[in-house]
Amino acid sequence: MICGSAGILIFVHLSALARMQVFIEQLNATQRVSPEVLSLHLVTPTREATNQLSHTLREQPCLQHLERIKKLKPNSVLRDLTAKWRLCQEFVQNHKLLVNLETVNPQFRKKYPDPNITLPAGSVEQGEHPYDAAHRELFEETRIRIIPHTYYSPIRLFRGGIYMYPVIVTSHTPMHMHNGYLYIYQPDWSQSQNRVEITQKPYHSFFYHGMSSGS
Repeated sequence: MICGSAGILIFVHLSALARMQVFIEQLNATQRVSPEVLSLHLVTPTREATNQLSHTLREQPCLQHLERIKKLKPNSVLRDLTAKWRLCQEFVQNHKLLVNLETVNPQFRKKYPDPNITLPAGSVEQGEHPYDAAHRELFEETRIRIIPHTYYSPIRLFRGGIYMYPVIVTSHTPMHMHNGYLYIYQPDWSQSQNRVEITQKPYHSFFYHGMSSGS
């Protein structure tokens, strides 16, 4: 399978929001979450909400020292995901999305000269399966590990060139912090008859099996 980039979409059901926010605050408590990512945030997966998050962060006094912070905005992949025609409205109303605040990195300054609000994703290495690359990038950027690596069909962004694999956190999802890393445990829902539609017809590429949207 050939793929340019891959990542993980972590959607948090509102029933798990308060618990997940505690873990996010712990990850953000260090000076940086990772070399690329300054901080993690939970946001409603819409264009309006991600734009508002960018505006709020641009105006925070504690971030004014960051290079080109006034240029902060959602990147093109996040804008593609949050297009009104892509995600189901009921799903959007009941979930938050994990996003990164990525600052200017000297290593990638020419390619990414401005800070961005991004999804946890990155390039697939030679010989690497996109799903393995997605989990590697998630861990490297956010210090979050999904256990086990249960496979679900991806949302394909940018005309299919970017594979984004969904994970849904509910009130029943086991999670814990250990040595500064967050571990999220996903059951194998492959035999379940329940499902949640995340994306709209005719563009949806998968159903997430396992739990109702009210779980």
